[in-house]
Amino acid sequence: MYNGPGGHASSGMFTVPEMFRIDNSDYRKDFIDIIFHNLPDTIVIIDEKGGIIDVNISMLPSDMKKNLKNISKQNMEELFVIFDIEEEGFRIFLEAKEKKKNIVKTVTKNIGERWYEFRFNSVIDKYSNFKGIVIFIHDITEEKKLKDEIINKNKELEDLNKQLTEYSKLLERKNVDLKTANDKLEQLVADLKEGRKEKEEMMSIVTHELKKPLTPLVLSLEILTGYSNLSPNLKKYVTISYDSAKELEEYTKELLNISRIESKMVKIEKTEVDVAAFVKEEMERFAEEAERNHQKLELIYEGDEGAKLNSDKMLLRIIFDNLISNALKYTPDNKNIEIRVNQNNNVWEFFIKDTGIGIPEKELQFIFDKFHVVKSANVPRDMHRTGIGLYTVKKYVEALNGKIRVISEIGHGTEFIISFINE
Repeated sequence: MYNGPGGHASSGMFTVPEMFRIDNSDYRKDFIDIIFHNLPDTIVIIDEKGGIIDVNISMLPSDMKKNLKNISKQNMEELFVIFDIEEEGFRIFLEAKEKKKNIVKTVTKNIGERWYEFRFNSVIDKYSNFKGIVIFIHDITEEKKLKDEIINKNKELEDLNKQLTEYSKLLERKNVDLKTANDKLEQLVADLKEGRKEKEEMMSIVTHELKKPLTPLVLSLEILTGYSNLSPNLKKYVTISYDSAKELEEYTKELLNISRIESKMVKIEKTEVDVAAFVKEEMERFAEEAERNHQKLELIYEGDEGAKLNSDKMLLRIIFDNLISNALKYTPDNKNIEIRVNQNNNVWEFFIKDTGIGIPEKELQFIFDKFHVVKSANVPRDMHRTGIGLYTVKKYVEALNGKIRVISEIGHGTEFIISFINE
């Protein structure tokens, strides 16, 4: 609320005549007149009969100055009509005249494109006689715009909060749908292994029912995880949904790899691959995950810098992605994973060695079988496994005319060795 000229709040005992309690010498009248007509707000002084004693119009717009030019010679009714405050003005004036006590009332009006605040202050002398009222007229247009802008921004925030709430509910439903789809996929894998489902049917379901919606869904959830205005609760649901979608996407990729392998649709496109640069790229791809698990990826490179391997880089990436991912998955926190590269003339050997739980000896002969899942008491029950990854790795290594073997010891880790002859 406006506090009067100079920004000072008025108490209930403030009486405007205090501004004019000086002697009536012409000298002082001249000074008072200059001060009055240069105050930052418009001021109207009205006597006890409703007559206008004086008006300070210096701060009013030019069109209003024109209307109020001779207002001091008129009755207050003319003023009230110009400012469209007849009802409020007369009511306040009569109330102050009847009660004969200090009254402060405020009226806000929109006039044209401007907003004004009219502050009515009753004038009571020391004998409790009503002497009139003083009206302070303050242009609050900019304040009103700012206030309206704040209200609109608050409304926008409320609307955004409602949208986020609705989206939270949608994400909860999507998360349930993803879990259902994941459960169905795992069941399909089990059914396929036991011969209860045809391979073509499952591949068709994966390709047409999962691939198309997964890509935009994963992208949308990834964008949402970086949205700073999410509430902690909503952030949790978004993260859960994103992790589930990414996991399902990886399963889908593995199944599609099998489909390509068995339908003989794997196209080999060999190029000269810079081995050192390629292996470093692979390590960088998993550096964040390793750091998150407090694991260390170590590289031992025993080859010529800049040496090339004539191979298909995309298939090499799938092979190394699977093996490094498995090494991180089965290696405890604060342990190391070693990647060693050895070049012997035209023979390249790659060693991916973890310090994880190891594989039982009786399981090693089946490790590259399709859908084979290692049975071990040391494997966490909540770890999702399909038995597809190593099968894909072996098929792609063979497609590149390479060989792969595995060495493992329970409690000491597992090492995969891949060899290629550079042709």
